[in-house]
Amino acid sequence: WVVARAPDDAAHQQKLALAYCQAGRSRMALRALGPQRQDAPAVVARMLLDSGRSNESFAVMRLAARRFRSADAWITFAQLALMIGQDKVAADACRHAIASGARSDQTLLAVYAAALARSGEFTAAELEARRLLSLATSDQIRQLAAVALARALAGQGRFSDAANFVTQARGLPLSGDWATDLIESVNAIESQAPVAARPNPEGTAARQAFARLEQSEFAELATGLGSSDWGVFRATLAALEYRGVDGATVVPNKALDAAIVALARSEGSTSLDATLLRMAALRIRENAFIQIDPPPPLGVAMDPAQFEKSYTERFREPRSGGRPSAGTEK
Repeated sequence: WVVARAPDDAAHQQKLALAYCQAGRSRMALRALGPQRQDAPAVVARMLLDSGRSNESFAVMRLAARRFRSADAWITFAQLALMIGQDKVAADACRHAIASGARSDQTLLAVYAAALARSGEFTAAELEARRLLSLATSDQIRQLAAVALARALAGQGRFSDAANFVTQARGLPLSGDWATDLIESVNAIESQAPVAARPNPEGTAARQAFARLEQSEFAELATGLGSSDWGVFRATLAALEYRGVDGATVVPNKALDAAIVALARSEGSTSLDATLLRMAALRIRENAFIQIDPPPPLGVAMDPAQFEKSYTERFREPRSGGRPSAGTEK
């Protein structure tokens, strides 16, 4: 009620967003902060994390990461991703953090080495773990480096070298995935079988398709119409919906044709991905046949670097006050 009466009151928007986060309603929390808050995803992700909702926080923080500029933000994201088993995402976040200036942060390097070792990048994991071991200033960091090294070496089949670091890693008690890393390394040494990479959610066909969509690789996605994976089909449908410079209509004909195919093939399916695909296809069909206004003209074509530069400059400019609150309108 307070936010409805005073929609520009940032303090009350923050409280409402926090209440939504504690209830697990992250989308409503983002809406509560309003589109004017460029940092809304980052704020909501932190609220969700503080509320003990790690998986919801990861989903929102992944959105916020598109606008991360500081090493601290990337470090937080990397730690969260590693905690919930998103090893590939954690490694990528660590690379961004290092590029942002956190080259010697020992906690970050421990996360990086572990993420690489768990995702199967054993050679890179060995290099980072050895570097961490050379920089370590505490017994705990030395132990974490030894655990990562043991796993990296066991993954490469260098069992005698891995055994030396297993001995070093047993100095202090370990918990969670770090303890699992050590146990898996010991088992690999005893069985003389290289340790395997852990299952990677980023390796699914749907996730890779959406990654290509994010990189604007529309031509490569056009072949996904025959896929039996509903997620891949949905990414393909989004790529076909892209309106090029020669597009005279809001919905390209190829997107409408694909939407009709999607509706026919997904009929009767109750899976979440199929339902999301049908929703996207229905929207495309409705937009294609219910066009009251002429299509808006396209703006100047930009590559990703140009867009990023333009976006940053736009939101660096001072912004005037928003609309008046409900209590002051006449």
